[in-house]
Amino acid sequence: MLDACAERDRRAHNDRAWLAHQTAFLTSYHPPKPERFTKLDRLQIKAKKGAPAHNRDWQDDFAAMSAWASKSVH
Repeated sequence: MLDACAERDRRAHNDRAWLAHQTAFLTSYHPPKPERFTKLDRLQIKAKKGAPAHNRDWQDDFAAMSAWASKSVH
């Protein structure tokens, strides 16, 4: 759930950054030389690559749950 909230905030920030960048570029707030204008990539937050998912099969999960269940019974 926290990942979804962080992604929503990142997307909202990037949308506002894009809007501010385009507004500044289309008005008189940009520098005289376009190559000196701040790049949009520097204003946006990049998505973080998450940890790789665990590739366990059902036998491993079943063994772990069986071990846990046998401990809780005694």
